[in-house]
Amino acid sequence: MTQKKEAVLVDETITPLLPVKYATMDPVEVFKTANMDLVIAALKKQAEDFTPDVTTPKGRKEIASFAAKFSKSKTFLDGKGKEIVADIKAKAKTIDQERKRLRDTCDELRDKSREPLTKWEDEEKARIAAEELAREIEKAHEEALHENDLFDRQKEIERKEAEFAKIEAERLEKEKQEERARLKAEFEEGVRRDAEAKAKRDAEEAIKRAKAEAERREQELKEQAERAEREKVEAEARAQAEKNWRFGKPKSRQRQKPNGNKRKKKLAKSPTGWRPRRKPPTKDTGRK
Repeated sequence: MTQKKEAVLVDETITPLLPVKYATMDPVEVFKTANMDLVIAALKKQAEDFTPDVTTPKGRKEIASFAAKFSKSKTFLDGKGKEIVADIKAKAKTIDQERKRLRDTCDELRDKSREPLTKWEDEEKARIAAEELAREIEKAHEEALHENDLFDRQKEIERKEAEFAKIEAERLEKEKQEERARLKAEFEEGVRRDAEAKAKRDAEEAIKRAKAEAERREQELKEQAERAEREKVEAEARAQAEKNWRFGKPKSRQRQKPNGNKRKKKLAKSPTGWRPRRKPPTKDTGRK
């Protein structure tokens, strides 16, 4: 593979594929954006101009060698960049240290110069804070007194509410007891009235029964008296009839009714009705 010397100037001893002017240029200049664009464009141009041949061992070897040159170019340029960055970091570290020393010195001088004012401001802040604290304490004290008054009022309200609740409970309990007593009295009164009514009914019924019994007994006695009177009259009549018969007083005989040759049995009239004439009873002589 042949390279065109007029297109790309290559120094194989420094770095492959990299133009000599960039390989020998100050690294800081190389890593400027404009120059880095040219370096990348030169590397791309060489990659485009290379014609690979994989048909022969030599061609394949040239492909591998050509690809490795990009790695070597990368290593060379990246190393230069690291050197620049390391130098820049060292310088930056020194600058940062000096910057810090300058800041610390300026802060110290500032604080020292401002110390009287700072002290006065601190004292003024402390005074204001103390006054504010005193006001807050006074306010808190007033609020505490107010809250204490509210607390006392609340406790008084709670006490009165409890007392009212107790009185109300006692009133309700008393009403319940009175209601129970009233219901009991009404019940007992009802029982008493029922008992009195029953006793009255029983007495009236007893009176009625006694009256009915008396009337019945009176009627029975009356009937007995009437019966006894009748029996007495009948007995007297029988006795008189027997007396009349014994002592021979004639009795009028019944007139015989014409009834052929048949004679009726003679009858004698007694106080209880007509009976056949019979012999008077004889005195008992003790014989049978």
